[in-house]
Amino acid sequence: MHRIRIKLCIILSLALSTSFLAVGQGCSDAGFCTLNGFKPDAEDSTTKNYKHYAAVGLSHGEADHAIAIWSSYIEFHRQLSEKAGIDLKLVGMNQTDKNISSTGFSDIYVNTSYAFMKNATALAGFKIPLQDGNKQSSENLSLPMDYQSSLGTFDLILGLKYEIKKFTITAGLQQPLTQNNNQYLSELYPAGSAFKNFQSTNKYIRSGDVLLRLTYPFKITKQLTFSPGILSIYHLKDDQFSDLYGNKQSIKGSQGLTLNGTLYLDYVLSERSSLNLNAGKPFITRKVRPDGLTREYILTLEYKFKF
Repeated sequence: MHRIRIKLCIILSLALSTSFLAVGQGCSDAGFCTLNGFKPDAEDSTTKNYKHYAAVGLSHGEADHAIAIWSSYIEFHRQLSEKAGIDLKLVGMNQTDKNISSTGFSDIYVNTSYAFMKNATALAGFKIPLQDGNKQSSENLSLPMDYQSSLGTFDLILGLKYEIKKFTITAGLQQPLTQNNNQYLSELYPAGSAFKNFQSTNKYIRSGDVLLRLTYPFKITKQLTFSPGILSIYHLKDDQFSDLYGNKQSIKGSQGLTLNGTLYLDYVLSERSSLNLNAGKPFITRKVRPDGLTREYILTLEYKFKF
């Protein structure tokens, strides 16, 4: 049985690794797939001894227009009771290409969890923006969403996690309750400008997303857990913007499915600390990503300390 598990692990690893070499776009989302409860989290023997934790993480991804994305975060989890917990997460981002480097705080996430059944947990929270989504260029013109460190929306986040025979199934909804203040219009930039060839997002109206994730952990050694998975994100409607004349326009192709392969590696350093390395790569993508969340891939390294 142990040999069968190892073989299955190798097959899944090779299959997903092959997919990472494929050309694709769109791996990222509006934030909820990386929140505690929505992402895989390998349990170990110390989980019962230490209920709370703090974590720091660093992510790297490649976006459209040769933009390199660096994102960092600090996260804090407090177990309120045997069934309930709360998470706070602060995120910052840097977007850099040959023309510009844009850095800023992104969002604060507040997320709660409640285990209402033995194998089922309800999740609920909010994304609170720290920017209005309207950073400007040196010409005092609004930058495209690809250079905004936050979507600038206040979002409701709801989810449900269910575990069955080591499989974890997670479903979620992230719905903007407010919109941002972006005023980017490609027509306002002069010919030859690096910022002229992006999708206009003046008075941008972003739709919500639903998430469905399936993961399965493999215990390789006492310290190492390997968790491959599939992550699907469906953008519910076409987004909208207002053109140069104030007319509201739908952004055709912005609705649709993004399907990603994910890999999580958890390594226990000590009784209280662990490292997590995870990677994501899309198989299927939406045609248009006006929100600037396109990723050809994303890699994240996290350090966690329990107390």
